Amino acid sequence: MSSNGPIVIEINPRLGGLYVSSAFIDVAELNPWEIYLDLLFDSSRLTERLLEARKRVNDCADRFAMMALYPDTPGRYRQIVDTSILQSRSEILEFAQLEDGTVVTSETEEHYLLKCWARVENSIFAEKMYSEISNLIRPTIEQGLPREPK
Repeated sequence: MSSNGPIVIEINPRLGGLYVSSAFIDVAELNPWEIYLDLLFDSSRLTERLLEARKRVNDCADRFAMMALYPDTPGRYRQIVDTSILQSRSEILEFAQLEDGTVVTSETEEHYLLKCWARVENSIFAEKMYSEISNLIRPTIEQGLPREPK
């Protein structure tokens, strides 16, 4: 507590999951990590950079989508070996998958098996692409994990 009120220090701040940082970069042409450092070090150009980014967002005609495949059942995830369907689609800008051998549950939001960041025409296009990818890529989840020793 200070004479001006409480002071909050955040330890381990997060920007967000999936491709939130890619959205800042592709839509606002703004690197969120640089902005975070500017906030920490009181950059004199921060306000100007944010105003410029807001204009770029308002003027942006491109549309983007974040997509993720989550497990239906618990088990041990086995990586998708053939990702050529993702690599061949020019609208998919980035993709990543969970590390091979990771134990997953269907209750944990952070257990995405595959995540994609794509440039899309509209929401119908995004839904169609998600459906196609979901039907073509079948992640493997091994069942029957050994129990933890007591």
